[in-house]
Amino acid sequence: MERFAKYKRRNGFLYIGLVLAALALLMIAVSVHEFLHDEPFILRITGFGAGILWGAAAFVCLRTYYRINLSELSSPGRKNDTDDKLL
Repeated sequence: MERFAKYKRRNGFLYIGLVLAALALLMIAVSVHEFLHDEPFILRITGFGAGILWGAAAFVCLRTYYRINLSELSSPGRKNDTDDKLL
């Protein structure tokens, strides 16, 4: 049970980071749309700022996931699915 909890906690950073990255992309896209349609200046600045902050939060979550799983991701004995397909 403890092993499952560690696995779930480690992968939680990946999922949260991906969701935050998607939200950052959405905020930037909405800000570009507002910029093209001459919305008020404060909305444009707020949208770009929110997108940058969501992106920073996504970066922190994905970096944490990478640092926790560094030993598993970079081990030389680890076999990938693509290695099996090439042989």
